[in-house]
Amino acid sequence: MTSLTSRFNRLRVTVALSVLTLSLSAPGWAEILLPDENETETEVTQAPEPAPEPVPTPEQLPAPLPVVAEVPAEKPLEPEKETSSSVRTIRDYFTPLYQQQRPNWAVEIAGAAKALGPDTLFPGQTSQKLRGVALQFEFQPAFVQTFGILGFGPSLSLYPALGGGLTRNAIGIWSGGGQVRYQARFFKNQFLVPMVGYSAEQVTYSLASGTKGSFTAKGAFFGGMLLLNLLDPMTAAEMYVNQGVYRTYVLAEFRNLQGGDSDVALTGRSAFFGLRFEY
Repeated sequence: MTSLTSRFNRLRVTVALSVLTLSLSAPGWAEILLPDENETETEVTQAPEPAPEPVPTPEQLPAPLPVVAEVPAEKPLEPEKETSSSVRTIRDYFTPLYQQQRPNWAVEIAGAAKALGPDTLFPGQTSQKLRGVALQFEFQPAFVQTFGILGFGPSLSLYPALGGGLTRNAIGIWSGGGQVRYQARFFKNQFLVPMVGYSAEQVTYSLASGTKGSFTAKGAFFGGMLLLNLLDPMTAAEMYVNQGVYRTYVLAEFRNLQGGDSDVALTGRSAFFGLRFEY
């Protein structure tokens, strides 16, 4: 019995020395085999809940954004369909825009060195010649300008006597009436425009001798006009911008007026030269 006890004690010492040797050589094994009695379970701590955000007051709220109504997208304009009246010809591209317009009004001023004919007309006239200054206004309807231009309007003419002594004053012989004119203008940039017309005037005279009277003189006239826009395009463009003049012409008219009374027998032929402005 004693021997068994001694053997058991030696075994215990051997096991203890083995455990001590393992603990010195591998601490991890010692921790596994001999856990720390003082070790306690780690308490799991929870993070504190965040404080609730303060609720803003109505004054602190941002201003609401303005409501913008949705604007529907505009439908793109469709190009106009070209018709026979809107198709531009090659000639139109070389013609200024203001010359492509159809004027409705015209003003003409002309003068003659020998008005009412070269012959002696009034009592006491002898060899004195009558000058002539004529002013005419015309209305030219646009809808009849396809086959030329037809115009009509009033006219006023003054016939001062060269040298004086025939009439009481410079306007002792004058006339007022009307005229109708046709222009053979078929192209927008036509340089030479022939014309023909008919006029009727009431001639009134008051002579220095005291003789007074009036009579009707009427007759045809013809001539031609030259387009000045082609000779000076820059000046023509300025007149269009500043005065609204579409075309400017220099003209020559040959008139043949006939009429008379008990003292005057008029069969005069005269040539007038002047300018014409169309608006």
